[in-house]
Amino acid sequence: NFAVPFFTITAVALAVDGLRRNRTRPLSAYARSRLLRIYVPFLFWNLAYIIFRDAKFLLFTHRPLMRIDWPLLLVGDTNHLWFLPFICLMTIFAAVVAKFWLFRLPAWLVVTVSLGAGVIALRLGNPVKAVAGGYFMSLSWSMVPAALVGVGLGRVWQELLALPHRSALGVAGLVVAALALALTLGPASGHSFALQHLSGIGAVFFALGPWHNRLVNVLASWGQAAYGIYIVHVFWFLSLDLVFRKLHLSLG
Repeated sequence: NFAVPFFTITAVALAVDGLRRNRTRPLSAYARSRLLRIYVPFLFWNLAYIIFRDAKFLLFTHRPLMRIDWPLLLVGDTNHLWFLPFICLMTIFAAVVAKFWLFRLPAWLVVTVSLGAGVIALRLGNPVKAVAGGYFMSLSWSMVPAALVGVGLGRVWQELLALPHRSALGVAGLVVAALALALTLGPASGHSFALQHLSGIGAVFFALGPWHNRLVNVLASWGQAAYGIYIVHVFWFLSLDLVFRKLHLSLG
C-alpha cells in the first residue's frame, strides 16, 4: 500500500534535486534521458506482455486472440506497467517546474504550496475514472498527490539530509508508516488513498534516516536491480501460473 506513493515521491524529489545540483542541464537532454531510460524499456516489455498473453490464449485456452487496444501500447497493457509512463511524465514535469519556478521562490513557500496542492488533489477524489484511458488515467490521478509532495520535498531534499537529528526523523517516519499501514489493513479503511499516501510519506522520511550498517548496505546493493525486478516480476508469476496449469496444480 505504501510502495507506489513512496516511489512516486522519491522519484519526483530526486528529479527536482538533480536539477538543483545541475541547473545548467538543458531540459531537452533531461527529457531525452528519461524517455530512453524509462519509456523505451516500457514499450519493449509492454509488447512482450501482449505477446505472452496471446501465446497463453493460443496454447492453453484455444480461444481467439484478444483484440489489441493500441492506445494501451502507449500507457501499459498490464496492471503494473502503467507506472512507468506515469513516472516518466511526472519527472519531466517536475524538471520543468524546477527549472522555471522552484528555485526562484523561498523553500517554505514551495513546500507549503506543494503540500497544499497535494491535499486538495487528494480531497478531490478521482474525477477521471470515466475518462478515456481507463485504469491508466485513474491510477495516474490517484498518485498526483504523491507527485506534488515529491516536488516540495525535492526543494528541501539537501536540507533534510543535513539535519542533525535525522535518526529521530527516520524513527518518526517509521512510526507514521506503520500506523498508516495498520489502519489501511483495517475493515473501515475502504482502500483509503489518504492512508496509502501517509504511509508512503512515512516511508520516505524513514529512508532519510542515517542508517548505515551491513544489512542496509546489502539491501541497498539490490537497489540497482529494483527497476528490472519491477518490470519482469509479473512475467515471472504468469510463467509459473502457466507451468502449474500444465501440471494441473493450483497456485492458490
